[in-house]
Amino acid sequence: MYHVSYREPFMHLSKFTIVGLLSLVCCVPLSAKDSFDRPSLEIPKAASKLSVNFADPENWDGKHIARTMQCRDLGGDKPASPKLSVSGLPPEVTSLVVYFANSRAHDNHGTFRVKEGRTENTWNVPSIRSGAANKLPKGIELFDGGSTWGRAYNAPCPTSGSWLYTVTVYGLDADDKVLSVGEMDVGYAP
Repeated sequence: MYHVSYREPFMHLSKFTIVGLLSLVCCVPLSAKDSFDRPSLEIPKAASKLSVNFADPENWDGKHIARTMQCRDLGGDKPASPKLSVSGLPPEVTSLVVYFANSRAHDNHGTFRVKEGRTENTWNVPSIRSGAANKLPKGIELFDGGSTWGRAYNAPCPTSGSWLYTVTVYGLDADDKVLSVGEMDVGYAP
């Protein structure tokens, strides 16, 4: 009598294929990030609200992103993120994580940590050039792998239509625990 091992039907599958299939069947994510590619941060219910504003409102209005700040394919000339002013910081906040996103396409357009620029009540976040990964301003570093493309910031570059881009700022303590969160619209592009 021929005996069939339970392993034989799976002999042609690689370890990676099996792990992928199990994760789909068991609904276990392979990554700590969600479908929006957000930073892997746990936000407690008690997190306070940060106030996030443009530090250069003459260039950013939260409604429409100027062509010069969109990707080069859409006419961008040295595109960069907006400078931000963050207030409402608890005293224990030692760094900020800044996350730019295109929620329609589920794209992470930038994730970086800011370690410098805090005054008593406000934190000034500098502008980051699009595509930056290795040449970041002092006190700035990639966080959680950066953008979907591994950079600190990627300028808006929708393939069609007009898409809304947003920014979320997380205030972290010395142990990387989220103490406060704030968000706002960066604007629509193109």
